[in-house]
Amino acid sequence: MSLWGEFRRRNVHRVAIAYVATAWLLIQVVETLFPVFGLSDTAIRAVVIVLAIGFVPAVILSWVFEWTPDGFRRDSEVTAPAPAGRTRRFDAAIIAMLVLAVAYFSVDKFVFDPVRDRDREVKVAAEARGDAIRQKYGENSIAVLAFEDISEAGDLGYFADGLAEELLNLLAGIPELRVAGRTSAFSFKDNPATIPEIGEALGVTYIVEGSVRSAADRIRITVQLVEAASDTHLFSQNYDRDFGDIFDIQDEVAAKVVDELQISLVGGKPHAKRVDPRAYALYLQARTTWNSSDATEEDIARVRPLLERALEIDPGYGEAMSMYARHLFYFGDADMSDEDVATRVRQMFTRALAIDPNNANALDWMSTFSLMHDNDIETAARYKKRAHDADPVNYEVLSGSMRSLPMYGRPDLAVRIGEYLIERDPLCISCYLELVESYLQLGDFASAKARLSDVLDLDPDFMWAKARLGAAHLFAGETGRALEIFSEVRAESGELYPGHLQALHDFGRHEEFNALLPEFLEFHEEEYPFIVAQLYAWIGDNDEAFRWLDRRDRENSWIIRSQMTRVWYRKLYDDPRWQALLEQYQMTDEILESLDLDIRLPPGVEL
Repeated sequence: MSLWGEFRRRNVHRVAIAYVATAWLLIQVVETLFPVFGLSDTAIRAVVIVLAIGFVPAVILSWVFEWTPDGFRRDSEVTAPAPAGRTRRFDAAIIAMLVLAVAYFSVDKFVFDPVRDRDREVKVAAEARGDAIRQKYGENSIAVLAFEDISEAGDLGYFADGLAEELLNLLAGIPELRVAGRTSAFSFKDNPATIPEIGEALGVTYIVEGSVRSAADRIRITVQLVEAASDTHLFSQNYDRDFGDIFDIQDEVAAKVVDELQISLVGGKPHAKRVDPRAYALYLQARTTWNSSDATEEDIARVRPLLERALEIDPGYGEAMSMYARHLFYFGDADMSDEDVATRVRQMFTRALAIDPNNANALDWMSTFSLMHDNDIETAARYKKRAHDADPVNYEVLSGSMRSLPMYGRPDLAVRIGEYLIERDPLCISCYLELVESYLQLGDFASAKARLSDVLDLDPDFMWAKARLGAAHLFAGETGRALEIFSEVRAESGELYPGHLQALHDFGRHEEFNALLPEFLEFHEEEYPFIVAQLYAWIGDNDEAFRWLDRRDRENSWIIRSQMTRVWYRKLYDDPRWQALLEQYQMTDEILESLDLDIRLPPGVEL
């Protein structure tokens, strides 16, 4: 008998196939489960090596021994050939093992693999962002995490958050120090991430963390400075003081950070502004309540009474006055007419600036008020310039300018500010999205797509960002890819975006366009007529576009202005009605070019 015939008689080939299939299946299971239990790649490699080594003994044993109804016997002791039924059962077992292996491979490849790849990509992207930021700014980078409220009553959360934010703002005023933004730093509140993980995600070398608790009329604040990569504490300090000493504590912590980091300051160490501590506590409570992501209408309604009490205690408290004016402007007052509200808002901003002409937040909000209420873009530009001159590193001023500068015809300036902000606030999704709008307005679709990819790295399930990515492809003339993305969004979320219809129209698929149009109109016609206008403007139906634009309340100049910068409307530019709209909102090229927006930017921002 030939060698192959002997292999077949002794079922060596069947054992080899069964062993390989079983080993491969075990390796796939091990690769999936071992990381879940914290086992390293070394453990997985050990399993692979053992299974590979075991192949040879398995084949040798199958040559020497035969499987019989009486168990395993030496081949030399078996006289009769194996019954056909037992051979078929062996073959069926091999086939079942192969089917199981192929099924597992399919599930792993098309279900688990995309999830693993996505997680790996997010991790790599975060590491790359952190490395790039550290390379640019060196070791002088820091994040201030939200402080922990460890008081027995648990009622100092607002003070803990407010104190951390005030310290963050104080350190941000040091040009030689890169400070992570509030959105990114505070995103780790109640998060189990370790200090090294937080440092890696934020791209910072140092981290400030702390806690707050009260005892009688005194307050204990614990502050720690930690070297992020090694989780080494550089200093830890307890402050047992009266609440009135809070500003001295902030100054001492900032000075200690500067000393520990061995920063050579050009303008001296920063100092917190002094106000009545009781008013300061009320202001912190109001600000924390308003900024809370889960604030209810009832929470928002409590903001103004808190600020009123703060101003009763300290009538010259400019920041509380500015916040009160903003709240009144946005939410109105049931006992006042709209014009009386506007008059009151103007008076409060004016008084805040009389108290402190360099109050950057009041200057910036006066700019917004001039643009939104007065439709006076020249005055708005002057206030904006003054705000940047007063405090070029003020986060609120910078983020407001990133949103509004495209309406002044300066998306290029908004891009510079936006890139600066996301270097400091790498987890701020809204910062990326605002930056994207400026890139789109400039026609830099490649950069817009890159930043949208960053957003999807941070939140892979963010449908609106996916839709914006589809729009960027549409604007770039990549209609096929745009339609693929919009179709995916539709399948995953059920949402129908205007870009979906626009891509269908560009492809000449008018039957599908007309079939989806009624659903689109029904959803948008009441609340979002300008989105319907975008659709008609893109497909070249100017009359319908302007008819829908006219349905938008023209008193809401901010919405109209922001919409007029969008790429959707570029096919309307030659229409005389578009020019009339530009003149109405002071957005003609002549007016925008005359504005003085030679603003002072933070160090390191290139024009």
